[in-house]
Amino acid sequence: NILFILLISPEQFYLNNKNKNYFSLKARDFFALATINLNNEIYNITNKNNNLILLIEENKNTLIDFCKKYYINHVYWNKLFSIYSLNRDSHNKNILEKNNITVSESIEHYYITPIDHNKIYKVFSAFFNF
Repeated sequence: NILFILLISPEQFYLNNKNKNYFSLKARDFFALATINLNNEIYNITNKNNNLILLIEENKNTLIDFCKKYYINHVYWNKLFSIYSLNRDSHNKNILEKNNITVSESIEHYYITPIDHNKIYKVFSAFFNF
């Protein structure tokens, strides 16, 4: 059985004083709509409901706790390149592997892999680039 889990931080979904300078309602609305569309696509492929789970990362152990609860033994994710994402993924990978859960990462198709975090990089996509 395959579960599609979208792990998000509360800062990505809820406006507060900590994130008020970079929080975007448009980005949150896009994410919500994309989640609904993804859920519909998963249903069209698998003919099963409830394969998509939106998991809000309440603390650093949210993912491992979820995996233990539902006996998940292999986790896949797309590698993201923000400092926050790299730190989060590194933590999750370490704790999952310590609990004998296999982790597989894939890299999205960037024309240039962003490796220098001191420079702005461009991705050729439908999204706005700064």
